[in-house]
Amino acid sequence: MHELGHNFGFDHSNEGTQDYGDQSGMMGSSYSEDEGPLMCFNAAKSWQTGWFNEKRVNMNIGGSEATDNCLETDITGQADYVAVDTTQTILVKMNRASSLGRDLFLMYNKKTGVNSGTAEGGNTVMVVEAGAEGTGYAESWLMGKLGAGQSQTFAGYLGDDRDLVITVLSIGDTAQVKIEFDGLCTNTIAPTPSPCENPNQKQVSVQIATDTYPAETSWTLKKVGSCAGQADLNLSSPTYSTANAVQAAFEQCVDKGQYEFTITDAYGDGMCCSYGAGSFQVFYGDRDVFEGQSSGDFGASFTGNFGECDVPASPPPTPAPVNSTPPPTPAPVNPPTSLPTTEPTNPPSPLPTNPPSPNPTAEPTNPPPTNAPTNPPTPLPSSPPSPAPTNPPVAVAAVDKYICTKNAPLPATICADGSLAGGSCSTANAPDGCGNGGK
Repeated sequence: MHELGHNFGFDHSNEGTQDYGDQSGMMGSSYSEDEGPLMCFNAAKSWQTGWFNEKRVNMNIGGSEATDNCLETDITGQADYVAVDTTQTILVKMNRASSLGRDLFLMYNKKTGVNSGTAEGGNTVMVVEAGAEGTGYAESWLMGKLGAGQSQTFAGYLGDDRDLVITVLSIGDTAQVKIEFDGLCTNTIAPTPSPCENPNQKQVSVQIATDTYPAETSWTLKKVGSCAGQADLNLSSPTYSTANAVQAAFEQCVDKGQYEFTITDAYGDGMCCSYGAGSFQVFYGDRDVFEGQSSGDFGASFTGNFGECDVPASPPPTPAPVNSTPPPTPAPVNPPTSLPTTEPTNPPSPLPTNPPSPNPTAEPTNPPPTNAPTNPPTPLPSSPPSPAPTNPPVAVAAVDKYICTKNAPLPATICADGSLAGGSCSTANAPDGCGNGGK
């Protein structure tokens, strides 16, 4: 593709002192692949092709037109080019007299689609410098790669003390850029008004580029989910009959909600790439909801969901009660009684003067006890014990003893000789009649 670019009249793309150093487009280093890498030409070469004439801005720096010295706009990547969208800006040229130097060219190097293989500065705003007014064979030089929030100043752009400043305000689906000469920008970009009059609606836009068999392509859009207030919706495509062409966009305001989009190829080979290079895009508001998925190489069908439910605002917090708890009782006003200032007058009692009693005598004073007896024990008797009596013992009657109370009769008593005895107690402990004292 690099050599084909030479046939188009393009010279090399350089960076600094390095020839072929700009790797953001095809006119940098050559590549050996037959089918890649997928990348476009840089801003100066793309201006030279004339392919984006209706989507480019020529700022005549120092001129009198409204956009000559101040431009704030959204820059669309080349891969997102849509022929029927007249609001897109893809290229900007900052023109000055050739005697003052080469012109500057600007583009958003969005890394997607046909530019998904760009080897340098993907998803940044690229600034290049080139001669020949951007219309003839001339080398270009990469001057800047700017991300969101970054700026670059070209001092004395018209050979005096006035500067040209390029600032990238944001980067997303597009790059929002401000180009200002000599501080002449005084206003910011006004927000794009919504095409839907109802604030609870957003516009859905379906954009189709057909392949060689357009009648095989159809799509549907229907409601999914259960967002509050979202009306049921079932939309379908018109019949496409023009081959290999960008079709008129289908646009309709729909309730904010959740939706399902399905695109179908009746033959089952998609819209790319055997028979043409068809593609599709679906926008919900200003957002490309299937970015990076809409090449058309989807076989029989592709289905995707998008949208959102508005979340109701949280209720305000409950106010504090009017009658609050009374504050605690304040501390007593009178300070505590002060400590006594006088010390006690009487000193403590003196210690006792007499020493303690001496310890007890260590050893006893009495003589020790008598030793054990020295005489041996009496020997056992040598005579044998008396023989047991031969007569049986005489039975002895049990004698009861009584406590005798004076003048009380004595009960009959069996004496030892078997006789009965009795009587009365004339005195306490009198005999019991058997000669024994009563007890």
